[in-house]
Amino acid sequence: MTETATDDRLRLLIERIERLEEEKKGIADDIRDVYLEAKSTGYDGKIMRQIVRLRKMQPNDTRHRIGQSRRPPRSGGRRAAANLPCPRRLG
Repeated sequence: MTETATDDRLRLLIERIERLEEEKKGIADDIRDVYLEAKSTGYDGKIMRQIVRLRKMQPNDTRHRIGQSRRPPRSGGRRAAANLPCPRRLG
């Protein structure tokens, strides 16, 4: 009895995976159709894919990818540090 139940469970899981794979193929076809529609309108599909990829990234990853950063650009090195006031020593 348990062997039959296990077999049924496995069969159901495999059928579920097969259904999901069919849905995934349908969604991929829909996405392809949207890109073709955009191309026929005059948009560049490669650029659109890159934008979609960037929008999926984490905010920090996106900022790094675009070239922006929270840190100011490095310039001046020691000369810039020499112009800073000396910190006060306590006690």
